Amino acid sequence: MEKESFMQWFSSEIPETLFPQIAAQVLFQCENCGECCRGEGYALVDEADLQEIARTLAISPSEARARFTDPDPEKNPGCRILKSIGPDRSCCLLDVQAKRCMIYSHRPRIC
Repeated sequence: MEKESFMQWFSSEIPETLFPQIAAQVLFQCENCGECCRGEGYALVDEADLQEIARTLAISPSEARARFTDPDPEKNPGCRILKSIGPDRSCCLLDVQAKRCMIYSHRPRIC
């Protein structure tokens, strides 16, 4: 019950466009297994995340946008989602063998 009360309060205090990113950081505890990078969910990225991906991979922001993102299905302003690939719908930036993000030290903030 405490978690539901917190989520109600939290969603009323945080701007809707920032809620998914902040909620993920507050509620998620990483276990370094790579499972959060697979499946039905998706990771929202904004322009700052795209700039960082592009800088890290030494490509242009427009190339990063085209290669690694799709439009946000919920149409959050200024946001896109990281592409999912393969039968397990892995994040396009996941190194499946290492179970780690290829740009881990510069990964999007939601990650």
